[in-house]
Amino acid sequence: MERAVYSGSVKLVDLGNGEKELYDLTRDPDETANRYRRDDPGAAVLSGYLERWLKEKPQHRGDSSKLDEETLRRLKSLGYL
Repeated sequence: MERAVYSGSVKLVDLGNGEKELYDLTRDPDETANRYRRDDPGAAVLSGYLERWLKEKPQHRGDSSKLDEETLRRLKSLGYL
């Protein structure tokens, strides 16, 4: 699952497969030039923020079997299930 963190106009994306991407949204709003380098101190700071957030956020796994039929029908019609 992809996750991203922003600092000003800089965006770090963790693709969830060990790869990361870094974009300067002021210069590259379409995110065409991946500027990520492992040795970039700014990328390391953003990676640290993202890793801390992932460790601290509550781990919730929803159980759709607890939803009533109408809610399930509506979620399916919206493309969520």
